[in-house]
Amino acid sequence: GWIEQREYEGLYCVGCERFLTERDMENGLCRDHERAPEPRRETNYFFLMSREFDWLRRHIQENPGFIRPERFRNEALAMLRDESGLGDLSISRPKARLDWGVELPFDRDHVCYVWFDALISYLTGAGYDGAAARQSPEFEARWANAEHLIGKDILKPHAIFWPIMLKAIGLAPPRQISVHGYWNVDDRKVSKSLGNMISPLVMRERYGFESFRWFLLRE
Repeated sequence: GWIEQREYEGLYCVGCERFLTERDMENGLCRDHERAPEPRRETNYFFLMSREFDWLRRHIQENPGFIRPERFRNEALAMLRDESGLGDLSISRPKARLDWGVELPFDRDHVCYVWFDALISYLTGAGYDGAAARQSPEFEARWANAEHLIGKDILKPHAIFWPIMLKAIGLAPPRQISVHGYWNVDDRKVSKSLGNMISPLVMRERYGFESFRWFLLRE
């Protein structure tokens, strides 16, 4: 009862692999990839997350330390106030357009949207076996203390999609989401898509692994 099939039309960013709203763009370009999205119309499966926006808003307001720093907590609340910019989540891509990815178990002509698939690895990494009756005490202890450290560009999947996905399967949200800014080079974020990434292996050779790791944690 959480997923339904719909036809959808909108502006799609290939770099993000998702449809964008006006708040995701600046001067007609994707904020993260600095390219114009392309109009697309297709049939996808949608996760009906909008039904729990009120619950998530209350959870964030009643747990001030859930998302930190405070400005990112405020940003998540602003997303939930602007429901026209969120709505339900498209969780599939037709294989006719995108042939890589994890097939949907209920429709082999579609693959799973990466941010619906990838988030679940937090659970499997913590030992979740998919059956609530068989959860181990080790998993329950780990999940009760789960904290996510994320970059600010993936706030929406972690602060909006993920808590509602967890609620849908009867699990609590992570204890805390800590958000950091971008690593920048010449005032642009370090990004594989932009081609200005920094190799940690090169940094290890130049400065040594421990000193480079200390620098990353300090900054």
